[in-house]
Amino acid sequence: MKTVLFIFREFNDIDHMIPIIYKSLQLNKYNVIVSCINPNFNIMKDFRLNYIKNKFGIDIKYIHQLHVPSIMHWVFIILVFKLTRIKFLNSFPLLSLISAKLKQIAFNSSIRKRLYNQTWVERLCVSHNVDAILVDFGSIEKFIYQEIKSAADLLSLPMIGVPHGYDTTANDFWTNSEQVTQDSNRMEKSWGWVDNLIVASAGVKTKYANLGLKENKIKVIGSARFCKEWSPIYFSMLGDNPLMHNKTNHLKIVFFDHSTMYRSNPDAIFDTLLEIDNLPFVDLVIKPHTRMNLSDYRFYDIGTISNEHSTHLIASSDVVINYMSSIVIDAYYFNKIFIYPDYFNQNIMRWELYNACWTVKSKSEMISALTNIYNKASATPYGTNEINHFLTQEIHGGTENADVLSNYVEHISNVAMGQTY
Repeated sequence: MKTVLFIFREFNDIDHMIPIIYKSLQLNKYNVIVSCINPNFNIMKDFRLNYIKNKFGIDIKYIHQLHVPSIMHWVFIILVFKLTRIKFLNSFPLLSLISAKLKQIAFNSSIRKRLYNQTWVERLCVSHNVDAILVDFGSIEKFIYQEIKSAADLLSLPMIGVPHGYDTTANDFWTNSEQVTQDSNRMEKSWGWVDNLIVASAGVKTKYANLGLKENKIKVIGSARFCKEWSPIYFSMLGDNPLMHNKTNHLKIVFFDHSTMYRSNPDAIFDTLLEIDNLPFVDLVIKPHTRMNLSDYRFYDIGTISNEHSTHLIASSDVVINYMSSIVIDAYYFNKIFIYPDYFNQNIMRWELYNACWTVKSKSEMISALTNIYNKASATPYGTNEINHFLTQEIHGGTENADVLSNYVEHISNVAMGQTY
């Protein structure tokens, strides 16, 4: 049986890789090794990783722990991965500070580069009989990806890239900096080091090909995180939603904030949210983006700022206002009204291509829509047909009711066995 090494980085990225790991373990078409490349991510406390560990009995480690050939490697592991997690040390602020500093010094030292070089990766792969390596889309400059890539090339191991998110924008240049540089080879520079990339839809494939990636390297399968099989599993993993106990007659609205780097219009967003918050029948919640603080400090004076899980916020709301985040796809599964204010940013979003949202083009249209929803004065301008069309084309790889997760496993198995992409 072939062996596939999975490598993940961040909290958000696990959302999109864990369904593939789940299905890989369930179907058992190849051996699975799961590892984390980021020493600052606590793999012991993540509910998704714990779900996989408990269900399948798999051991999840930092990649540095998969091959420990010397005393120096053991010392590094103790300093970086074990010292800061000793409860006794953490109960004393000074000792906790010292252990954190030692971890930082060790990880950023030249010693790490000598310990975890290309040769180390080669020996890791050989010792575990690795046949393919699966990573999320990321920069080769981070962590030890360069060493992994060099070793994979030497050993002729294919590297498969899976999305670290769902690409919600349909236009080629979706950030402020990209709009300036207009680099038509951007994706090749960023992700060209991966041999085979899996994407959610044909539209995403076309976009990345336009930006320099070779089409024959891109495989359309669908979104693992948002597919029909995984979504109910994911929702059950979250457990009881404490927000469902908050009873009110007001219209409950959640707004998902995002970075201003994505060609947003901060003043339009602020003015609109302020007016929404002043409506007497509204309870407004603002959710900061998972990876950062609020995009605008003025938001702190509006509504309620919440760091509750985004899915729980959606499930307990009546209306979801969103202009960028893929998390809004959960709103379809919970039958929540999705309002897309297209004047909040200058991008073209995939859901608007399918009319799978209530698009408003101004502050006055937003207030009118919310008032009508509260008064039950009008139906939503989109329905099941538009939502299903969007989900089929963008989430299920272009095939209605596709078995997305099994298709991932089949493709990964084929690549590991040396078949063409």
